[in-house]
Amino acid sequence: MTCVQNNTPKIFLKQKSRFVGCPEMDTDSETQKKWTDLLKNLFPVEVALSCQPVPFFEEVKSSGARYGIRLPEGLKSASVSRQRDYFAGRYCARQALYHMGFSGCLDIPKGKDGCPIWPRGVVGSISHAEGLAVAVVTNWKNAQGIGIDLEKKVSDREGKQLLPVIATRNETAIITTRFPNDTGAAFTTLFSAKEAIYKALYPLVGHFFDFSEARLTGYHRIDHRLEFDLSADLLKKTGVSQFHVSFGEVDTYVVTGSVC
Repeated sequence: MTCVQNNTPKIFLKQKSRFVGCPEMDTDSETQKKWTDLLKNLFPVEVALSCQPVPFFEEVKSSGARYGIRLPEGLKSASVSRQRDYFAGRYCARQALYHMGFSGCLDIPKGKDGCPIWPRGVVGSISHAEGLAVAVVTNWKNAQGIGIDLEKKVSDREGKQLLPVIATRNETAIITTRFPNDTGAAFTTLFSAKEAIYKALYPLVGHFFDFSEARLTGYHRIDHRLEFDLSADLLKKTGVSQFHVSFGEVDTYVVTGSVC
């Protein structure tokens, strides 16, 4: 992949983080305002974030040709919905890279482990959920990994069924204190936060690790931030013992973000 950095500063400040809306989105729309407000607190460093509706890519094959995005061999026999997710996510990533100062990134290939291969000096993350895709990138010089996760909020009934699957009793007590009247939001936020941690740390760890290796220990109500203690194994491999994940909601979606 050949990417050329534009003549923009290589090190960015948080206050210059930017949200890149989809081509069909009115720049003054309420949805764009919600994403822009969320982005102010989601990451502690400057990022570029792009969000796109997956239905924007109705014609999968023509979308690939139009936007220069190549479908990996392993996805050519996948369902149309899976292909749409892939195209939308890669399109978001390319848009975010462009607004971070990189041009010529027509494709973000898929590595052997299934993760995107980013340009040198950049870390990024892609997520999609039920009709929406999002990607975030940063070239902050100290960033080793970044994670973003997007989830459609589940119902209260589903949350009560699913929360015990991913949370200890202590984690359940903490997250339900934060969301006392909405177990659906409690489950979705905790699940999404652990996904964001996985995405941020995977480049350092290099292999799958379970949700139990990141334990929720507290939250900050004012700045919408969850605190996690990492397992001894993750500490050994990453040098990180504690991790913070910011969270927020846009319409019916929960969004979480973390950087290390």
